[in-house]
Amino acid sequence: AVFVGGAGKLHVITASTGLDRYPASALTGAPAVPPAPLLIDGLVLVHNGLSTFVHGYDLATGARKWAYNVFNATSGPLVAHPDLGVVVAATVDGFVDAMLYKTGQRLWSNGVKGRPVFTAAGTLIMSDSSDSGGGVMALDAYTGPRHWRPSTGIQGGPHPVAHRRPQG
Repeated sequence: AVFVGGAGKLHVITASTGLDRYPASALTGAPAVPPAPLLIDGLVLVHNGLSTFVHGYDLATGARKWAYNVFNATSGPLVAHPDLGVVVAATVDGFVDAMLYKTGQRLWSNGVKGRPVFTAAGTLIMSDSSDSGGGVMALDAYTGPRHWRPSTGIQGGPHPVAHRRPQG
């Protein structure tokens, strides 16, 4: 499927036929200019840097299942961990919000300005661009407290990438 967003709608186009999989009105209420959606466990998760909401849609029906307000514009892509059932959104004002991606239920919000990424084991790694030390930190994905934070000395905050070993 190909996902196309704009004008307050999210369309799901069948790649082989070019036909819209759902009526455009089925996904009305999607962000006006969504970034690339996140597809996970039969859901389409979208947000818009100009909106304060993260939306969860049922991939099979196109119905909106939930909307979660992060109370500020989002920055960067959504990140999720399928084994934990958690999705994380970072905001431009220096917060990161975690929610259950099946329901949109809020787990926690933490005042950390940076970019999130999950490790294969489920630890949330965040760059910390809030100070000149250029830190990287590990947060608990379910509750939000910090596990560790070494300083990297990278100005403006580093951009972590978590290595995942191939399966099999």
